[in-house]
Amino acid sequence: MISWQAVAAESPLALKRRARRMNRILAAEYPDAHCELDFATPLQ
Repeated sequence: MISWQAVAAESPLALKRRARRMNRILAAEYPDAHCELDFATPLQ
């Protein structure tokens, strides 16, 4: 578990790298993931 202090101390570059890594892992694990929201009009 990552503590909030560790996240707050993380550099912007490290944060981007961690986010990209998480994105790659999730994309590999769930290749067909998509948004389930399907609206008929923009105001729904």
